[in-house]
Amino acid sequence: MAPGGMRAQHCLMMDCTATLLAAGGATADPAFALGGDDRGPVLRDAVHTCRRPMRRRMNHRSQRALRGGRWTSPRVAGRAHLFDISADEPERAHRTDREPERPAAMRRAREDWNAAMSPIPDDATVSLGDGAQHLAQW
Repeated sequence: MAPGGMRAQHCLMMDCTATLLAAGGATADPAFALGGDDRGPVLRDAVHTCRRPMRRRMNHRSQRALRGGRWTSPRVAGRAHLFDISADEPERAHRTDREPERPAAMRRAREDWNAAMSPIPDDATVSLGDGAQHLAQW
């Protein structure tokens, strides 16, 4: 990609570690799963795309999430949800009742990935500057 160029390619902050390690010719310690992918090919080749589910997890409110294509399935404070973000970008219209098999499959994929990751340290906390009123209250 040319300097200053832009791509419509999803990535996660955890992709940065894998990308920087690969760019430097290093490898990650196998005892600590990175969770992200090397995005170097996307940066170097304008036609290269990466189509993999996006996952995230946080200690705050026991959050876990999986996004695959147009579907996203977040779990917040023990409650799982399903949204079609192609039709509902703000994630307000729950689709669980209309797609009964999808939430269970996405939950399994989300939790399988989480189990393969290193534990989140107990002191990994979030400081909410805006307060709870700015969080989605599903």
